Amino acid sequence: MKKKTLILATSIGSLVLIGAVVAALVLTSVLSTHASSNTANGANSSGAIVIDWNKELLHIVQTPGAQPATIHPTRSYAILHAAIYDAIVSITRDAPAYLFSVSAPNGARADAAAAEAGHDALAALYPKWKAALDQQLAGELAAIPNGAGKQQGIQVGQAVATRLIAMRANDGSAATLQPFVPGNQPGDYQLTPPKFAAPVFTNWGNVTPFVLNNAAQFRPGPPPAVTSQAYIQALNEVKSLGQNTSTTRTAQQTVIAKFWAGPPWNLWNEIAENSA
Repeated sequence: MKKKTLILATSIGSLVLIGAVVAALVLTSVLSTHASSNTANGANSSGAIVIDWNKELLHIVQTPGAQPATIHPTRSYAILHAAIYDAIVSITRDAPAYLFSVSAPNGARADAAAAEAGHDALAALYPKWKAALDQQLAGELAAIPNGAGKQQGIQVGQAVATRLIAMRANDGSAATLQPFVPGNQPGDYQLTPPKFAAPVFTNWGNVTPFVLNNAAQFRPGPPPAVTSQAYIQALNEVKSLGQNTSTTRTAQQTVIAKFWAGPPWNLWNEIAENSA
């Protein structure tokens, strides 16, 4: 496997902790390397399957009310692609597993494993979407020739997804959030107009990481003191560039700000799909 692929695979969990998911990139380049050498086990057709399940998750998290309010979508992206990745490398055996490998016969099909792992992971995370997920799985499996290899691949996908979901069951993501009470000291976060909405995912630093040893492993230092010149300079810059009638913000900066205004975890996955 190419070094690029290994780097992308490692990105699954580490980027979850910094708020940007590129999990859709994990497998597309992995699978492209199998197009000529692993046709028999279905590895060359798994790339499209990976993208299709990523698209389905994008559709789910962009549907109002589908994503649990206290569960960050990046967790779902990581679980989905970790399950698919470990299912495939359990069969191809050409790269280290993210968490674990399961026993897979030589004839097991990687495309069947990818389809089943993607389906089972999302069905566990979004049970209300099971009918749509079942339909997508049925279509993908119908395109794979029947035989022992197909059934073996399905079993691999099922085993990996079940085990991974169980491992993440008590990761702290379902913890009940404590009500946020704004502080009264200079620099303390205050609810912002016009809706004065409470901050969300305030518990996410306590969720078990996917790759890091702990959530604070690469945490940057605190911001400068509110009385410092550095703080004043940064604040004035934000005020100058951020106001809607800014005369210091360039046209390019306006375009950049609008481009990144949406949820970055969704945007990165869309970029990954279009680059695959």
